[in-house]
Amino acid sequence: MSDSISYNRFLSLLRVPRRPPGLDALGELVEAFQLGVPFENISKLRRVANRPEELTPTLAEYLDEIERRQLGGTCLTNNPFMYGLLSNLGYLVELWSADMGPQDRVHTCLVVSFGDERFLVDVGFSAPFFDPIPLADLPFEIRHGPRVYRLKHWDEPGRYQMSVVEEGNALISYETWPQAVLPTDLENAIDFSFRPGATFMSCLAITKHFSRGLTRTLRDLRLTERTLEGQRVTHFASLAEAEAFVHGPMEMPEAPVRDAARILSEIRDVHPFPDL
Repeated sequence: MSDSISYNRFLSLLRVPRRPPGLDALGELVEAFQLGVPFENISKLRRVANRPEELTPTLAEYLDEIERRQLGGTCLTNNPFMYGLLSNLGYLVELWSADMGPQDRVHTCLVVSFGDERFLVDVGFSAPFFDPIPLADLPFEIRHGPRVYRLKHWDEPGRYQMSVVEEGNALISYETWPQAVLPTDLENAIDFSFRPGATFMSCLAITKHFSRGLTRTLRDLRLTERTLEGQRVTHFASLAEAEAFVHGPMEMPEAPVRDAARILSEIRDVHPFPDL
């Protein structure tokens, strides 16, 4: 399958027409991606179990997971494949790596340029970033319930920090590097993300945006439903309850939740589900 056919399929799955590059068209793509492609590690867990020799999916495999199982990926798949789509559409886009805490270059994001204007795009942070973020207007904040996402200049020219704060508590942050990389340059970060004990090898994680005002996040048996006004937390008693929610209200009826939980238990020796 040619790249053009694959990327046309990508656009079809996002339900977005092919349009000439522009800020409005970019915003349409970003919002469609955020609403159509979840942040999740089910596909990641299945990859390490079934294809350990090829940890990075092809574009066709990635699109198959979106279409057939309502899946997506993490920052090391969602952002690189979005980079490929934007490049195919003619955007001037760079894929950047970023540090998270003590770990160097383990996150990715995108920077899209229109003349002298540059915008941050990040569809791999499980965050409600529905619009390109202008880098000329910092600090920049997005509020979603009790959570605040703040982008600011970092320690040297060209570097930026994205931080997440909730009720005064710092949750997580990343600091970008301004050098463009290619998806093929991410091998070390990918290997690191699959190591035993890595964050997304140690839990079941799904974040899905349903609108600009509703995001649902499942982490093992804890569900957080976040709106613009606040958030509600529900604790499921079993994997069966969590699975039923994913297949129902999360609108992911073909997501192989139990398979991912089995891989956590049998391959990664992580046991968050009492009824598995």
